[in-house]
Amino acid sequence: FNLSLLLLRDGHIEESAKLWLHARGHLSTWQKAVGGNNEALRKLKDLRVMAINRHGLLMAKRSMKAGAVILDQENIMEWVPPVVEQGDVEEDSTRVGGVDASQITALDVVILRCAVSLAEKKASSSFRKKTKSFGY
Repeated sequence: FNLSLLLLRDGHIEESAKLWLHARGHLSTWQKAVGGNNEALRKLKDLRVMAINRHGLLMAKRSMKAGAVILDQENIMEWVPPVVEQGDVEEDSTRVGGVDASQITALDVVILRCAVSLAEKKASSSFRKKTKSFGY
């Protein structure tokens, strides 16, 4: 999470996307989409829509809780490990591997938007190169 976030913040968008997509199990789909596979690009776009919906639903659910305080979720913050007392860390439904679920879904949205854009650009560039080699 933190490494992907740092790479993204430093402008290394493709590296951040590769790392995060690998961690989330979608790297091969992205690689196929970059190579011009339309089905993989469609799947990547579907993943982007699901991520947007998942993040929106999570934030709406949290805002409906009585007395809920919603932090500025437009900013993705680095993960800080919890203080471990007596060797046990309690996980709850709002955390995934110690990271707040809203932060995970927000990074999913950002990375998948970038990944789709990069895949479309690279696939288009690859297509143009191929058609030039055929004399079109």
